[in-house]
Amino acid sequence: MDKDFLTVILQREVSNNLVSRILSLDSKPAVPKGENYLSNVMRVKLHVLMKSGRKSHISLIIKDFPDGDGKQQMVTDMGVFRREIQIFKTVLKEMENLLSETDIKSEKLWADLIGYRPYRTIIFEDLAATNYRVPPRKDCQDLNHAILTMVELARFHALSRVLIRRGILVKQDFPKYLMCDRNFCTKTGMPSLVRMGEILQESWGKEWEDLGKRLVNCPEKIINDLINDNENCDKKFYVLNHGDLWTCNMMFKYSVYEDKPIALKFVDYQLCHINSFAWDLTYYLYSSVEPDVRRKNNGTLLRRYADSLKSELVRFGVDEKEIPSFQEIYAEMERIKAFRVMIMCFLHPIMTYESDDAYDLDKSLSSEQTVAPKEECFLSERFKARVGADIRQFAENGII
Repeated sequence: MDKDFLTVILQREVSNNLVSRILSLDSKPAVPKGENYLSNVMRVKLHVLMKSGRKSHISLIIKDFPDGDGKQQMVTDMGVFRREIQIFKTVLKEMENLLSETDIKSEKLWADLIGYRPYRTIIFEDLAATNYRVPPRKDCQDLNHAILTMVELARFHALSRVLIRRGILVKQDFPKYLMCDRNFCTKTGMPSLVRMGEILQESWGKEWEDLGKRLVNCPEKIINDLINDNENCDKKFYVLNHGDLWTCNMMFKYSVYEDKPIALKFVDYQLCHINSFAWDLTYYLYSSVEPDVRRKNNGTLLRRYADSLKSELVRFGVDEKEIPSFQEIYAEMERIKAFRVMIMCFLHPIMTYESDDAYDLDKSLSSEQTVAPKEECFLSERFKARVGADIRQFAENGII
């Protein structure tokens, strides 16, 4: 870690220029392997000398370019570091200004940006220092986590909607959603859907053979549906989507007296895009919430989102006629239902796999060969119990 670079950043950004110099630093990975694909993330603990002569400790999160030629090329081509820096410098700044417009004060839903080096290094406050933590990805989230997320995600979407209405955010300033990019889906999602379908036929039992065949034959249709659904969205539903809303990009603060989440911040804004709110909702609900909890409480969760969205937009003077109703939100979720298949058959098995070597994204992006997640991702009884009901529903609803 470049101590001189950090010293300049701290003297410029932290504590009103009260940092004199760094006495020592210690760095280690902030997230386990397999929990961040588009960057390397380090936690750096600094022992600093303040200009007052007092010594102090500061903890920072430093995000840097990922390892691997394929991922580095993709990150460069997509400009994800440039985008995230701009999100923090402009969009989240404008959202923070919105929060100060009303009498009701609300917590920010993001960490503070400390500094950056264009366009490969970003430095943030360490949310763990204020008792935020990431839940275990492989366990999936319970109803308490899901309810809080729906309420706070609606707040984030509402703030972005206000900025869109005021002309501060413009759809054309953001790229199309990566998960609806034909080349990306063909290289990543398609092999996963095919391999999962093959495993259903080979290993899940005779009653799954027909569903396995459907999965093997559906990738082209799913990808075409994703692209069409992304291009044909009613502008009434436009919000700034986080774009990568899964467990490892969420940090919760918990009650002192019980293990119940009471606050939430979203991290990693590299895939932000403007389109229907349903992309974020679907991504989160199908990637990170315990599937049985989602299935039993889908209406309740969407209702919480609808109520929070309405409350926040009304607070900023938006006419209720412009605010999506619960029925419209439900219908919009149904409109992009092909996205559920891509998540449950590609992302969910990788995100919830026991170990950190479920999928080699770098090999998938840089190789001409077909690369699917490890077969073990699809073979566990836990995975089968989680997603089996969804696969059947996909077939019943004609998605596959």
